[in-house]
Amino acid sequence: MPTSYLDVTSLVFGTRPFTVRDFTAKIGSLRATRLLSEMKTRGLIERIDRGRYRVLSPDERPDLRGPEWSRVNRLLLDSNLPMSWTGADAVRVWTGGRYTISPSAYLREFHIEVPADSVDRWHRYLRAHRVSTDSRRRIGSTVVITTTHRRRRSLHRAEPVISRAETLALIKAHRGLFANADKLIES
Repeated sequence: MPTSYLDVTSLVFGTRPFTVRDFTAKIGSLRATRLLSEMKTRGLIERIDRGRYRVLSPDERPDLRGPEWSRVNRLLLDSNLPMSWTGADAVRVWTGGRYTISPSAYLREFHIEVPADSVDRWHRYLRAHRVSTDSRRRIGSTVVITTTHRRRRSLHRAEPVISRAETLALIKAHRGLFANADKLIES
């Protein structure tokens, strides 16, 4: 496993406050301000004063999963590219958010169905917004893209989604995943 800037910063400074100049001198980074800004945004360090920082201990760090997953969800809906929720996300939408599944508590997969002729545009869009499509990813968020040649889609709660009938068939075909989610399906 590679060593991260957080690992090195923790080893060098521990819990002691440090300045941008200290960071630059001891870590040897030519982009210290940018790195510190990124670590602060990710909730790994805190700014305690102008130009002074401190590494946060694991129990002080905020849980940023929810905001990140909301960001990706919003990016998908605001893309202006053709898509429909499919798979587990179709079940989530048709149940009004009452039935949601995920491979783990640390990974959120977004399942979308897109026309075959728009796949390249989707990949460019997601790459530009730093959203992964790597199916090997096990933490964070990733988008699972399925292609289709049909242009039909439904709207439920103002979200594009595969039809209610397709979602019910999906639930019935995968009871191990979706149990009795069909009882929660909205009209």
